[in-house]
Amino acid sequence: LSSFLSTLLRFEICAVDSNPAVLRLGRKHFNDRVTAQHDDGSSFLRRSVGSFDVVLVDLNAPSNEALDAPPREFCTHDFVDLVARVTGNLIMNVLGG
Repeated sequence: LSSFLSTLLRFEICAVDSNPAVLRLGRKHFNDRVTAQHDDGSSFLRRSVGSFDVVLVDLNAPSNEALDAPPREFCTHDFVDLVARVTGNLIMNVLGG
């Protein structure tokens, strides 16, 4: 999705993930319009001083684990307020194993 948005629609993407292995894999496929940050997404948003057009939350779980869809931390007033501070748009993709 990031490659599609950055290549065809010319979006500038900031990908944030707490798993360094995911970022290493992503960097192999990202183009120059995608930057990658090793961080927890909520923490990253809390420290952000700018704004974003949209926050895309793309969650998944290993095939041997269950995933609450969406996880509780993404259903709190705090998270919704955090997203509202940086943008009015939230897209959430949740896939289980």
